[in-house]
Amino acid sequence: TLSPPDENGFCSFGQVMWNNRFYLQQADLVIAEIDPALIRTYGDNFIHVSEIDYLVEQPPMEKPPRKHVYPGPEKHEEKIGEYAATLVKDGDTIELGGGRISFAMTRYLRHKNDLGVHTEATPPGLIDLVKDGVITGKYKTLHPGKVVTTCCAVEPEELVYVDRNPLFELYEVSYVNNPRVIAANDNMVAINNAIAIDLTGQVNCESFGPQMWSGTGGQLDFVIGAMLSRGGRSITVIPATARAGKTSRIVPFLEPGTIVSVPRIYVDYVVTEFGIANLQGKSQRERAEALISIAHPDFREELRSAAKKLF
Repeated sequence: TLSPPDENGFCSFGQVMWNNRFYLQQADLVIAEIDPALIRTYGDNFIHVSEIDYLVEQPPMEKPPRKHVYPGPEKHEEKIGEYAATLVKDGDTIELGGGRISFAMTRYLRHKNDLGVHTEATPPGLIDLVKDGVITGKYKTLHPGKVVTTCCAVEPEELVYVDRNPLFELYEVSYVNNPRVIAANDNMVAINNAIAIDLTGQVNCESFGPQMWSGTGGQLDFVIGAMLSRGGRSITVIPATARAGKTSRIVPFLEPGTIVSVPRIYVDYVVTEFGIANLQGKSQRERAEALISIAHPDFREELRSAAKKLF
């Protein structure tokens, strides 16, 4: 799906880039569905009509796009957001992964100054931070002054602000998620969710045992990129419990078959509603002690007993 060609014959992929250009370059036949309502964005987000075999005009939508309704954060998620925000400094460049907590992080960054953005997908609330001058990209070392993403996942009314706005640049995911590109931003901060983490620091964000729930997306890319960034850091945000407090998300070891999304050697800060644990440079025993200190109090003794047997 593309915008109509401009006066120079270039169509835009609009607010969603991903791998679109790569796929078109590999295809033997290219059919473009032209959507007159699609916005135009900057970056590397154009293709010329000479690269397209057929243009098919999309009929106008009878109904306006549906507005997404994101539930507000629960009390424990608010606490996690408050703790995580203390690890973000003025002038940092941030990435926010998918999930309720990282999506809600934007409200806890409103008191920051001159933040930059280099992220796979823009979360709800980010446009307001740009409008209010919280996000300026002033100190970005790569694409200064620009919000860099591959998917601008914002509300329909916010697309009006993004349309032809040179502050926003979209690139293919192979560029945005490249750890070397991510690391080129000094003071890069990656903030991502998790399903569970074991006492060695292994992070799972994809499965319940062998049952797949999600995918890793760009989480590991950004964790590694942030680690390689000068002054960078990564933050894993995770509620201390699941199933209405019946299960600890901090566990002695991951259930057999569980996907390890982020290996323990790359895990930096871990944040729950009970505090912040820094795992970098820690021994196995120190990692376990740090994680137990931010587990729910109801599970700490159980985790300590397990840690004594493991380490």
